[in-house]
Amino acid sequence: RFSRLAEGERWDGDSHDKGKWERDEIGMIYANIADEYVKMDKRKEARNFYRKALRLRPDDEHSLYELANCYEDDGLIDKWIGYYNKFVEEHPYSKVGWFCLAEGYASTALYERAIDAYGYAIAIDSNFYYAYMQMSACYEALGNMNMAVETLHDAAEHTDDKALVYFRIGDLFRLQNNMASAVNYYQKATKEDPFYADAWHALSTCYTMSLEFGDGIDCAKKALI
Repeated sequence: RFSRLAEGERWDGDSHDKGKWERDEIGMIYANIADEYVKMDKRKEARNFYRKALRLRPDDEHSLYELANCYEDDGLIDKWIGYYNKFVEEHPYSKVGWFCLAEGYASTALYERAIDAYGYAIAIDSNFYYAYMQMSACYEALGNMNMAVETLHDAAEHTDDKALVYFRIGDLFRLQNNMASAVNYYQKATKEDPFYADAWHALSTCYTMSLEFGDGIDCAKKALI
């Protein structure tokens, strides 16, 4: 469509809409070029074109995520954090911008800052399931297991994949040697998804550690189905 416009196709809308349409079209072209550079493992060039795309289309979530991946793959953590800090200053209602900033902080163990950034992403979109999951992982890394579990409970309210959330809660309780609570949440996971092999295997481990060998064997068999 953009090529036709460049060749002189008449625009029937107003000039403001035309300008936005042109920016969107060029932004998509830049993002497509960046994607091709990623496929060629030329991440420096990809970063350049993702940034160009985002200057024209700051709501381009694909480019936001992929640019963060490029920074991470090249170990450019400071540039990663610096770019997204500036981005959210300019676009404070970008949930993905805040999420990518949080991921940068988390990658260098700045967990408190990451939690704050995930919190902004969730404030913008209370259904941002992955932000809850990653925030929980930060609380876990800080040793704050209560908040890690509480955040996962919040995540469970905003996803259809409750089995995974319950499984993660079970893991947290197992790390604390709270086998009764771990079993409870692993059982919830298997009720949500009866074919969740990892949850059945975890249940088997918990029962075996508690010397309940019969239940442990039964769960191990279900893990193999």
